[in-house]
Amino acid sequence: MAQTEFDLLSGDRLDVYFECKNKRNVAVEVKPSISPEGDILRGIFQCVKYQSVMDASRVLDNDNYDNEVLLVIAGTISDANKQIANDLGINYLDNFIMK
Repeated sequence: MAQTEFDLLSGDRLDVYFECKNKRNVAVEVKPSISPEGDILRGIFQCVKYQSVMDASRVLDNDNYDNEVLLVIAGTISDANKQIANDLGINYLDNFIMK
């Protein structure tokens, strides 16, 4: 299942959400190519929050599945934001082009 604008129990809204057959849920935060560095940093912290909320929801579900978050950036992530994302364990994909 794939869904855009998926609501979390916290009231946050994911840009894209995938519920995969292999018991894995993936949240995707998307940032356009015009996003300034500060917006990319905010996206990194949104991913941190989404991971925590999804993990808390799993506890409430009393289920066994994996949650993953991914920051997708149409532009280029700066070295400083790369370091922050890496330090916080946030996976990212930059220079993304949708064909």
